[in-house]
Amino acid sequence: MYEMKKNRHSNNEFIISLSNVSVRLQGRTLLSCITWQLRRGEHWALIGGNGAGKSTLLRLIRGELWPDPGSPGRRLYKFEGPAGESTVGIKKRIALVSAEQHDEYHRKHWNMSGREVVYTGFFDSAWLHQEPAEEQKTAADKLLSAMKLDHLGSKDFLEMSQGEARKILIARALVARPDILALDEPCNGLDISSRRKLLQMVEEIAATGTPVLYATHRVEELIPSITHVLIMDHGKIIEQGEKNRVLAGERQQHAFGRDMTQLPPPSGRRDSSWSFLIKIRHADVFVQHKKILRDISWVMHKAEHWAIIGRNGAGKSTLLKLIAGDVYPALGGEVQRFGGKDSGSVWDLRKRIGIVSAELQREYVYDVKGIDAVVSGFFSSVGLHRTATSGQRETARHWIDFFQLQHLSEKLLSEMSYGEQRKILIARAMTHNPDMLIVDEPCSGLDSAARAGFLSFIAQAARSGVALIMATHHPDEIISVITHIMVVDKGRIIAQGKREEIIKSHQDLLLS
Repeated sequence: MYEMKKNRHSNNEFIISLSNVSVRLQGRTLLSCITWQLRRGEHWALIGGNGAGKSTLLRLIRGELWPDPGSPGRRLYKFEGPAGESTVGIKKRIALVSAEQHDEYHRKHWNMSGREVVYTGFFDSAWLHQEPAEEQKTAADKLLSAMKLDHLGSKDFLEMSQGEARKILIARALVARPDILALDEPCNGLDISSRRKLLQMVEEIAATGTPVLYATHRVEELIPSITHVLIMDHGKIIEQGEKNRVLAGERQQHAFGRDMTQLPPPSGRRDSSWSFLIKIRHADVFVQHKKILRDISWVMHKAEHWAIIGRNGAGKSTLLKLIAGDVYPALGGEVQRFGGKDSGSVWDLRKRIGIVSAELQREYVYDVKGIDAVVSGFFSSVGLHRTATSGQRETARHWIDFFQLQHLSEKLLSEMSYGEQRKILIARAMTHNPDMLIVDEPCSGLDSAARAGFLSFIAQAARSGVALIMATHHPDEIISVITHIMVVDKGRIIAQGKREEIIKSHQDLLLS
């Protein structure tokens, strides 16, 4: 599929060497005493919790960050000739694909065709500022064909499913024939089928001999070609070596199995007179003149908690927006909430329905402190534009303390890892003590310890009386309190009912 650059070097030679390297930014130490080497023939997985330093390490390796000049550490590159410290041309040699890179296109509304996105890989730029040469266009078409992505060449990038977009970003990374492919949580937000296809693509790339550096929170994403693993915590490498040895050790449990605090049942108003929570009748939903949802009819009663399952692009997120009042049904459709007793006001709904989603995180562009991001939940705003009362700040600090996020309280969102931002936004969703909690892929970007903790929190919240609706691609995230499951495909509900019945009758859909 992908032809790697030929080299004439011994497999025992290092390509990159870090020796006792530390990284400091704005007075804070991000990485400490990093010693590591990448040798030819090796493929590494970088494992660790949110904020452990994996993304920062990839940036250091790629030459985007410099070793602390006050430390004795050295970073050396040896692609050809003698080893050297120069980073000139290194970014073209080490291509990077990340979930955050994908989010940036949506955040800045950079809409190009898939082919144009691939062209930008020749220039290591996010936007296509110049016309590629004819030979570059030919090379891009050849790569898209080899990767079986021809059908995405003319499709708008912002209209692609997450799986399609990640594949295009990998093609973009490969088009200039880099020496190394670095992947930072590339499977975030992908359903099971899309993850399998993406990981198969990465496996095929690794099989060509191109060294792969793969940062992930999920041990099940370690492709067979991975030869070595390093485990990080608080900016340090705490274990590294051959995969089988490292994953069999105690440090693996440190990376994947921490206990998290359980959430005490929240208190708040619960109207026992509701005959239903949500009732949708024959709803079609159009987005930019395109029909996304078709003839949706569904009722959610008291004491029910629903999981919505479906592939990327099935319509799950749009359905959640319909429930939350962010989009409306076309003429002839109807949505009622809280027994038909909601005021219909968007602001009233924002107080009664807490929402957590990757889209919210993507759109939360204001660079505020963690505490202010949590407080903004009281005003359903992106950024904090109003003065909060002392009571509101006290409530925000309660949730920060509960989630053990004190270290993020005064930290800017731009300085947080993807997973740390998600934790802050989850605390933000709880400020109003909502009647309903909607979570759209809540664990995307979180390490396994954080996932376990937040799923426990969500389960405890549901047991207290908060109505829960969650959309997820991961069957193992369908927590025990879920009573009902809905399966969505191509904008339609193709199955809905009690949890046990759906799992028994549609197991193929849940695992495909």
